[in-house]
Amino acid sequence: MTYDSDLPASDIAKLKALADGHEYLLVSPYEGLPSPIVASAWNVQLQLDAVDDPYLLAFIVYFVQGPQTPEVGASCSGGTSETVG
Repeated sequence: MTYDSDLPASDIAKLKALADGHEYLLVSPYEGLPSPIVASAWNVQLQLDAVDDPYLLAFIVYFVQGPQTPEVGASCSGGTSETVG
């Protein structure tokens, strides 16, 4: 999930809480998004205006390691805590 850096801190905390405990779910800021929050999976994106949109949780449940995943169970490790611009 990516979010606009102008998103309120409380909403960012909610996104991070959704990712806690999910080995295959990442949350990061990204400039220039078409909406405040964009959830992405292989070849699928969902643009959202609010973190409390019920479609966000449905997207996570369906697409994390979902049918579109080319390598189910592949490691999602090795990321960094910073973006390089």
